[in-house]
Amino acid sequence: MEENVVKDKSFQCSSDIIMLYKYLIAPKKEFVLSKQALRSGKMI
Repeated sequence: MEENVVKDKSFQCSSDIIMLYKYLIAPKKEFVLSKQALRSGKMI
């Protein structure tokens, strides 16, 4: 089975952005920045 590097890296990037969103929204209450980061990392 072939390895799809682009798919794996884009999935990891999306996962990292979601973790950043969760980090910013919970204790920091940074809603604007967290929503912008989430929108910029959205997978198509």
